[in-house]
Amino acid sequence: MKSPLDEKVADVAKNLVSGVKDTLEALSGTVDEAVEVIGKGVEKIRRSVRPGAATSVVFLANARVEYGESVVLVGDLEQLGRWNPAAGIAMDGSGYPTWSARLYLSAGTRAEYKYARRSRDGSFSWEAVAANRCVVAEDPDETTARDEVSWA
Repeated sequence: MKSPLDEKVADVAKNLVSGVKDTLEALSGTVDEAVEVIGKGVEKIRRSVRPGAATSVVFLANARVEYGESVVLVGDLEQLGRWNPAAGIAMDGSGYPTWSARLYLSAGTRAEYKYARRSRDGSFSWEAVAANRCVVAEDPDETTARDEVSWA
């Protein structure tokens, strides 16, 4: 549910994007680059107004799977399925063999996680690591977890 503050920040961002887009088109600039910079600026404003606001955590897993299989991010947090692979986050495989997922956590939040492989029949198998992986949402803009994954 969006708060009135979220709606106000979204309105400010929309107006900024529109103004910058018009200006850059007149100057033959790159609109996508400007929109990205504006988005990061708006997110910084949101966090300064609402301390503890969400930090983006990007998970990048280099993981090879068979055709028809996929990779799921699973962990100790509710958003990660509380160690239930069926409730985890299905990762995007469009950059295969790198799979990606984005999660928003409060700054300072620690998450333990692992990767699971979803087979064509819907069953799951865990990656071949004994200890849980860990990430802490520290960077105010974005934290990235890059992992090499092999299967048991």
